[in-house]
Amino acid sequence: PLLEAARWGRTEAINELVRRGADLQPMYRSPYYPHEGNALHIAAFFGHTEATIALIRAGVDLNAQNERGH
Repeated sequence: PLLEAARWGRTEAINELVRRGADLQPMYRSPYYPHEGNALHIAAFFGHTEATIALIRAGVDLNAQNERGH
């Protein structure tokens, strides 16, 4: 659910998932994103500024890197 919310820029859904204890750190292989990434990678890749900010405020790892070092 968090990956989907990040993909579509659903900031309210992100906030609700975080409130319910969603794990922010796992890396995903996404059908939407060409590389492995976490929810922050996905939201930023698709230009969802508010969703990106929500994830940062929630404490997502800003130093997380995918297999390509991004």
